[in-house]
Amino acid sequence: MEFNSMFKNNAEESTGLLFIRTYNKWHGKIKSALSDLGITHPQFIVLCTLNYLSQFEKHITQAKISSESEIDVMTVSQILRTLERNGLVIRKQSPLDSRANSIEMVSQGLEVISKAVPIVESIDLEFFGTLGSELAQFKDSLRKIANVTSVRTKD
Repeated sequence: MEFNSMFKNNAEESTGLLFIRTYNKWHGKIKSALSDLGITHPQFIVLCTLNYLSQFEKHITQAKISSESEIDVMTVSQILRTLERNGLVIRKQSPLDSRANSIEMVSQGLEVISKAVPIVESIDLEFFGTLGSELAQFKDSLRKIANVTSVRTKD
C-alpha cells in the first residue's frame, strides 16, 4: 500500500513534522529544568500568567488566566487545584463576582516563579537564539499563525 502523503519522498518538508520536532526539543529542555523546581510546564504557564496579570489587576480569576494563557478553563482549574494543594497559590471568593474565585500567589509561589522565569527565559534565548537576526521575523510568524488559529477557533 502506498503512503498517501505529499511528503512521502521527503518527510523533512512537512511543516507539522518540523514544528513538532522543534517543539519537543524545546519542551524537553523546559520540562527538565522545571522538574528541578517541582513544577510542570503547564503549572509554570499558569503561575507565570498569574504573576504577569498581578502587575495590572488585583483580583484575577481562573477565567482571566485561561483567556490570557489560552489554556481551557477546566485545565486551568485542575492546575490551580494542584498549585493550591502544593502551597503556591490560594483561591478566595472574588469581591467583584460572587460566582468566581480570585487567585493569589503566595510567597512560596512567588519564590518558585522568581526562580523559574529566568531559567525558562535563558532556555528560550539559547534555543531560539540560534536564529540570530531572523528571531524577530520568527516571532512575527508565530504571532501571525496564532492569530489566524485564534480567529478560526472562534467561528
